[in-house]
Amino acid sequence: MVMAYLFLKAQGLAGDEVADVSIDAEYSKVISQKNCKISKLKKEGNDVSFNYLAYALPYPLDSIPRQGWGNIKSQRDAMALVPFMKEFNQERFQVTNLEKGLYRLTIDGQFIDDISSGQLENGINLADYPTTPQYQQAMKIMYLNEERFEVEKRFREYLWTEYSFLKKEGLLFSDNQEAIDKLREYLPKDGFLRAGYEWFAKAMYPEVREVWTKYMDTIVDTIYKINKPATHKVQLKKLNKM
Repeated sequence: MVMAYLFLKAQGLAGDEVADVSIDAEYSKVISQKNCKISKLKKEGNDVSFNYLAYALPYPLDSIPRQGWGNIKSQRDAMALVPFMKEFNQERFQVTNLEKGLYRLTIDGQFIDDISSGQLENGINLADYPTTPQYQQAMKIMYLNEERFEVEKRFREYLWTEYSFLKKEGLLFSDNQEAIDKLREYLPKDGFLRAGYEWFAKAMYPEVREVWTKYMDTIVDTIYKINKPATHKVQLKKLNKM
């Protein structure tokens, strides 16, 4: 996660918000809308509602890495080291001039949080809330991409084995019993090979690799079908308590 942050920052992408919304509740006016579109803004009593279409999705930071030699710490642990949320994952939501009090935020009818007028005046980061529909949409994409990665990793294990062991034996891409027998000679001496040997034993068959490739293509096609941001109904309803 720290490496990803450094790569993105080196490309000059720091400061690009997911979206940035500022609304004046008293005058039912959109003050600013960056990388998003606000429509059907309405104020009824102390309550505010509008349609919100962001042109990007938040990054689902609470994901858990699926590898790392048994290390399953959350990516959130990296936030103590780098300001990723501040620089790359801001879905800023601000509502000014609300009557003082506590407001219930819902998106598409889904409860998000009870937030004070003071917090809304200062602005909150919706990317901090895993329950928003847009965050959940990003989670689906994340899980699909993790599945693609798991399949892609099989190809990397296969190629690593070919070039690390079989090339020097003159058996590069021979993918036959002789190659298997040679690898078995290395197995007792190399823990990395033991970890990836089973994937090689499967990947040596071109029919298996073809099925894996088609599966990855299907995953990528699905990601591009569902990664389009959608319009959501945002509501702020004043609660009779503080």
